[in-house]
Amino acid sequence: MSSSPGSDLSTSRYGRSDRPRWLRTTGIALALVVATAWAMWAALGQSNQPVSYQLHSYDVVSESQITLKVELHRDDPSKPATCSVYAQANDHSTVGEKTFDVPPSTDKTVFADTTLQTERRAVTGLVRRCELAN
Repeated sequence: MSSSPGSDLSTSRYGRSDRPRWLRTTGIALALVVATAWAMWAALGQSNQPVSYQLHSYDVVSESQITLKVELHRDDPSKPATCSVYAQANDHSTVGEKTFDVPPSTDKTVFADTTLQTERRAVTGLVRRCELAN
């Protein structure tokens, strides 16, 4: 078995690439820069929101009722907010929805409870959004 100049085991096994190595390195570096920029934009965008929220808990009370507890954080608790919530059935269809007001408070973080009437049994409750009231 003779070997020609410039050939090695990997070249004979996998073939030779015509693309320069610097092109791959540049592509990877560019992808990392874009991913880092997007992550920073997403993180800063979330921290500048005047309201943040999450579903704290839900309880299926009956075949036609569910209660939800929403945790709401406002930078300025003296401003009222509105939250939209909904309930889903086992087949993921929406079986009830409601928008309710969260009054001003002295605390930045509050828990707001609401009860939803449903057209049939719900299996989960979800928060669509919360925002400062106009």
